[in-house]
Formats: sequence, C-alpha cells, structure tokens
Amino acid sequence: MRLLLSALLIGLASLSACKSRNDGSASLAAAGVKGAKCNYSIYPPIACDEGLTCVTPEGIYGAEGVCQPTGGDVGAECNYSVFPHKECQEGLACVTPPGVYGAPGKCQDLGAKEGGVCNYSIHPPKACQRGLECVTTPGIYGGDGKCRKPSQPINNNDAGDVGAECNYSVYPHKACKEGLECVTPPGIYGAPGKCQMPSAGGSEGADCNYSIYPPKACKDGLVCKTPKGIFGASGKCTRQ
Repeated sequence: MRLLLSALLIGLASLSACKSRNDGSASLAAAGVKGAKCNYSIYPPIACDEGLTCVTPEGIYGAEGVCQPTGGDVGAECNYSVFPHKECQEGLACVTPPGVYGAPGKCQDLGAKEGGVCNYSIHPPKACQRGLECVTTPGIYGGDGKCRKPSQPINNNDAGDVGAECNYSVYPHKACKEGLECVTPPGIYGAPGKCQMPSAGGSEGADCNYSIYPPKACKDGLVCKTPKGIFGASGKCTRQ
C-alpha cells in the first residue's frame, strides 16, 4: 500500500513539473519587445517582434539573448557590399567614403530636422529624422510638408474613435479605429475628415468617391458618376 502511495505521489509531482514547464514555455514563446529575453535555439523559440533581432553573447551557443533593433544605430559601422550585410536600423542611411566601392561606412540619420521640409509622395522621399512626422497642408496632395514631433503616439491603439479627426492623405496617417471609416468633405481632396460608422453605400443621388481611402461607395447596382477631367473629385451615385 505504501509502495502504491509513493508511486502516486511521484506521478503527481512529475505531472505538476511538466505542467509548469509547459506553462512557462507558452508564456516565454510570446514575441518579445525591445529589451526582452529571446532564444531561437529552443523549441518553441522565445522570439522577438518584427524589426528586432535576438542579440546573443558571442561564442556561447544556445545562450539567451536580448531583443534589439535590427541593424546598427547612429555611428555604427555598416556595409551592404558584404554578406551578411552590416545593416543600419530602419530610418538610417549607410554613408560610405566617396569613390571607394565596398568600403564600410557609418550609419547616419539623413532625415530633415524639426521644421525641415519633407515629402513622402516623391521618390526618393524627403524624409524626417526618426521620431518626427511629416505634416502636410490639407487639400494639397503631393505638396511638401514640415517635420514636427508627433502630436500623439503613432500606434494603432491610438486610432480615432467615432467623431475623431482622421486623414489618410498625410503621413503618418491619422487613422480611425478598425471598423470605422474616415468621412471627408466632398470635393476637397486631402482634407481631414471624421471617423464614423461605415455605411452600406450611398443611395441614388448620394455623394461618392473611390479615389479616397476608405472610399465613399455606392450601393450595389449604382455607379459613381464624377465630373470629367477632375481627378479625385467626388461624384454622385447614379443608375447604370
């Protein structure tokens, strides 16, 4: 009887330890933010978020690392002519010595400073330095803007609720929460709008515009008739 009881206790202890390990693995396997621990040599891996790299101690195979931004920061050495590349972090450029092909360079932030000119509608874009946003004039699509500090965090969690201002013609977008649409003034391309619940599409005679995002659509069986020669202008829902 004692032997059976001992075996039962050992079995319960093993089950508890196994459950603890499984629970720990499940929680640790969640994607890691900057500074979180990571390990790709175990299964399931303790992964990093997209855009981050697991930096581990040199020469210690299988050791835990820390999630860090992919590529070098300002002043770090970079070289895109070797493989694997010595990259710069997103938003930085690798500046190399002129006329020396294949030579390593330094990661630098070449974006415009606060108050500088920016334009993301051209190629290559006139970018802002990291941490700044490009604010453009409403209604002037493709025009230059000014770099300024964000008025609010650029995060989908901060997207606008019903009644909030929205604008998908600027960068970064002033977005609406998922499931809402940005309703803008008809005929003023690039103007800010308001976040509203989506409609089922306009009835006959309602305003429509498929050149904005989200589009102002017509109900099934109707087409959006726009003025000829005015690209981006609003139209009216009419029967085919």
